[in-house]
Amino acid sequence: MLQKFASEYSIEQDAFHYDQLYTIIARNKQMIEEGISNDYQIIGIFDTADKAMEYNAKFREELNLSDKSKNGMAHISEVFDRMFE
Repeated sequence: MLQKFASEYSIEQDAFHYDQLYTIIARNKQMIEEGISNDYQIIGIFDTADKAMEYNAKFREELNLSDKSKNGMAHISEVFDRMFE
């Protein structure tokens, strides 16, 4: 099986996470089956765990430097778009 890694972000917890993509998908499937809410969203897919960690660190840095007057998804969306310019 091809091994990929995914970065996730939770607005509610203001936290980042990364894991193997298969593990994240399996966990999300289980949570859906159990009716458990999960606000972690995949924000990137990478070939290595190191790349996922680097991306999370850069995303966090961009969030800290960005315009804090915007809130919630508008703020995250702006940073996300900037990361892919």
